Amino acid sequence: MIRQILIIENDETTYSKVKCALDDPNIKIMYTDSIDEEIRIFMRSHLCLIILNAAISDNDEYRLIKMMRAAKPIPILILSPKEKCPDRIDAFQSETVAYLEKPYELEELIA
Repeated sequence: MIRQILIIENDETTYSKVKCALDDPNIKIMYTDSIDEEIRIFMRSHLCLIILNAAISDNDEYRLIKMMRAAKPIPILILSPKEKCPDRIDAFQSETVAYLEKPYELEELIA
């Protein structure tokens, strides 16, 4: 069975590195840099993981995450340039399963 992962990232270099690290014939990687497209893909796909750059939206991304988790219990990994504790707390309160601050090691993301 092919597993589907959605990467929401506004930096193509980061996206390329993450995609390369996740390269596997049993994984289909989908990519967007748009919140609107993210919602469309989320609603029509059977995702096993979402990797989200928290800086991609000026809106309350944690409210969006809560709504997504209420609709489908898909694990969400936040990649964030934010280093403040309140951001991590907001992420975990929104039911994010993992939160990595940039820069991070790809091995850490894969684990």
